[in-house]
Amino acid sequence: MAEQRFVKRRKKTEATTTSPSTNGKKDRRSRVRNAPLAVDPEGGIWCCAPCPSPIAVTKNLKNLKDLQKQKQKPKPSKPLPPGDSNPKPADVERKALNSNGSPLRLTEPAVKIQTAVDENSNNNNNNNQPQPPQQQQQQRIGYKFNDAESSDVRVSVCGKEGTCVNLNLHIQVLVKCSNLFAAKLAEQHTLPCLLEIVECADMEMYVETLRLMYSSDLKRRLMRESLSRVLRILQVSAAIAFDAGVFSCLEYLEAVPWTEEEEEKVVSFLIQLQLDSNGTGKVLRRVLTENTSGSEDVIVHILQLVTKANNEKARREMKPLVSRMLRENAAQSNNTFDVSNVNLYDACRNCLDLLFHYFIQIKGPNFLDSSSEDRCSIMSQISRQADNLHWLLDILTDRQIADDFVCMWANQSELAALHSKIPIMFRYEVSRLTARLCIAIGKGQVLASKDIRLLFLQTWLQPLIDDYGWIQRACRSLDMKVVEEGICQTILTLPLKYQQNILLSWLNQFLSNADECPNLQKAFEVWWRRTYIRPYIEDE
Repeated sequence: MAEQRFVKRRKKTEATTTSPSTNGKKDRRSRVRNAPLAVDPEGGIWCCAPCPSPIAVTKNLKNLKDLQKQKQKPKPSKPLPPGDSNPKPADVERKALNSNGSPLRLTEPAVKIQTAVDENSNNNNNNNQPQPPQQQQQQRIGYKFNDAESSDVRVSVCGKEGTCVNLNLHIQVLVKCSNLFAAKLAEQHTLPCLLEIVECADMEMYVETLRLMYSSDLKRRLMRESLSRVLRILQVSAAIAFDAGVFSCLEYLEAVPWTEEEEEKVVSFLIQLQLDSNGTGKVLRRVLTENTSGSEDVIVHILQLVTKANNEKARREMKPLVSRMLRENAAQSNNTFDVSNVNLYDACRNCLDLLFHYFIQIKGPNFLDSSSEDRCSIMSQISRQADNLHWLLDILTDRQIADDFVCMWANQSELAALHSKIPIMFRYEVSRLTARLCIAIGKGQVLASKDIRLLFLQTWLQPLIDDYGWIQRACRSLDMKVVEEGICQTILTLPLKYQQNILLSWLNQFLSNADECPNLQKAFEVWWRRTYIRPYIEDE
């Protein structure tokens, strides 16, 4: 008996725990309360509640269909008066559909209009009669995008693959915003109607552009979009003649910064779109050159600013940038606005004149009595002018027009005569320029004549040998092996008797102080082999 009572009590407790009357209601309430909500600023509130069971869905669908059938049943019509020839709304619908026949097909954006009148059409017709402008503006502001209750136009956006998106819009908004829709709906007096946009290449942007028609601040709305999406919206706005959208997109493109990739995309897109020049001109003004007559003067001015700058850090940063820009400018075969050779060599001569001027100051009798600040200033000026000449030589070498620079440098006999009278700490930068020219000649980057090459070595090789040890210690970034190879190759381009004179003079200095002298043994061996091992004797 005790066991039977225990079993009965256990069954009762299980029945109470599984009763759906109390806990089921709490579960449903908690599920509804915990359902996530999503808020659209223009489309309303959407509730993402958990899905019901399939049985409940089918029951609800059946109930909805029954209610719709009851609403769609036609009301009993009264007989018309003898003199009344106006048909009923149903007759209007049948007559309009039969008169249209097959839908109108146009190129993109292809639009076809089909009337679809219901029992509320008379009310809609009364509501859509002309109103004062202020009242129309208030009514437009009150419209919401895709609002089925107040909609009088159903727009179907169809892609090329057959997919369609149906939207509930308003004829007043479409007519006011789009000239294309205004032309299509001008003769449409029966509302509501169906408007189809077929064969759309970009359905998403068509829907987004229609949504923008309902926005009171297009500029702020476009700020949320990326530049690529704004270009797509601009294309659709131009296709449907949405002037406010086109203006807002152009205003956005004119204000936002572009990357290099986006710049090419925007320019090519606007040129292909062929919009009004007044609108696109403001956008393309940042890339289109209006007056190119003074382009060369601008380049010369930039060269002067860099060569005369006193801030060494800024000069080090700007020289590679300007060199790269000039190199890119010269690479354009159709570019007629480039810095000329005359302007480049004028800059070189200005630097040479300043260099000679500062050498004269150091040689003067009052230099040793001057303050340390003045001496440091002159030293920095000599280093700056030598560095400018080095930079200009690189530009000339890249353009393959440095032949005249070798001639100009070889004829600086007065500067070379002053070189030995200047302290080495002031002059070694000048010898570094000679080393750079030897590298260019040895690599075939400069094609100077035999007389110019000989004059160049006779004028500047000895000053380079005198300063070689200082250059090794002060110019760590300079590869001395490359310098020695350039000197050897430059010497070996001369006739054999001049090779002999130069190399024997070098050997005397090298044997005296090898550490402070360039190693030209390779050139010495080639000269020896040419002279004694495999001599080429000219036939008499």
